[in-house]
Amino acid sequence: MDKLEAELLALLGNNDVGTIDGEPVVVRDVEIRNGLDLPRLRQERPELWQQYPAKRRRERLKFPRRRTRNPDDQQRPSA
Repeated sequence: MDKLEAELLALLGNNDVGTIDGEPVVVRDVEIRNGLDLPRLRQERPELWQQYPAKRRRERLKFPRRRTRNPDDQQRPSA
């Protein structure tokens, strides 16, 4: 799946939503969270681990469900 995701992300470019015929089919989801740069912290100051924050970014793709049309939802002509 990683190869396919990389290809889709490349196709999206700077866009956050990919559509087919105007319907969203893929959405880029970006997650940024705070963390620790553990290798650097362990090497330089293991006793001060709280002073070395690092941000991490993660991109995911979401695939919204397409709405299906129910033929019974259409209005019937009145007699």
